[in-house]
Amino acid sequence: MLYTLIKALVFSCSSYPKICAPHRFTLSRDYDLCILSGLLAVSSINSYVDTVMEEYKYGKRSISDLEIGKVMNMVFIEGLRDLSTQFNVIIGITSVIVTYIAHHVQKMGTNFHDSLRNIYRSMMFNKTEDSIEMIRGLRRFGGEIAHILDQIGLSERRIAIEDLKIFDIIKLLGEQHPGFKSLSQVQRMINILGLAEKIFKELRDLNMTLSIVSLQLAKEELGIDIDLTKRDPRYFAELLRIDREYRKKGIDLEYIMPYIVTSSLYLVLTQ
Repeated sequence: MLYTLIKALVFSCSSYPKICAPHRFTLSRDYDLCILSGLLAVSSINSYVDTVMEEYKYGKRSISDLEIGKVMNMVFIEGLRDLSTQFNVIIGITSVIVTYIAHHVQKMGTNFHDSLRNIYRSMMFNKTEDSIEMIRGLRRFGGEIAHILDQIGLSERRIAIEDLKIFDIIKLLGEQHPGFKSLSQVQRMINILGLAEKIFKELRDLNMTLSIVSLQLAKEELGIDIDLTKRDPRYFAELLRIDREYRKKGIDLEYIMPYIVTSSLYLVLTQ
């Protein structure tokens, strides 16, 4: 399973051109940090998640006891140790979620969509201590994330009093941070899986598929006029020009990566 997760993450970060998001042809360091953050995350937790899901399979754990918040905190600790504050938190959280989804598919024999829904359901019914673990880990990064946590009053005490779940936290953070918003939009994610599957069945090329999905998202987010019917590699030069142009304006679409990573895993597992 580790190889499957690594493959999905590598293709997610290094696919053909995206607009203002990580890809192999960019001069920005977001590509390096996408790869490093994702690989660090899945390699550090894969064995632990495998054990947790094995226990869940045999009834030793309930859906509310998958320790997703604890595992997120494990990833944050590893990320800070190896990459400091340059660790990509959104990629890290996405990596945790897709690792659980992958092992759910493997252990439970369910289809990808049902596994995705069940893992999100776990984040809606987790124990309070698990939510607190997640927040403790996020606070260690300081900077923008700590500022948002303070801005919305998301403290350990509030979590305990209101019994906030991991999904509640993601939604609250999503009101201020687009990456967390992407993580909270489950139905949109499922719709994008359908788009990715349709494109892949036509092209049979994972790199090209993920690039086109990202371009569709860029059109929706920025209103960019991109001809998605041009799928010849010679069109890459024009896409790279658009990418540079929007990056110079300070535009960052890295927050679409949860959709890309999840789509990549879906295609790697099912096609």
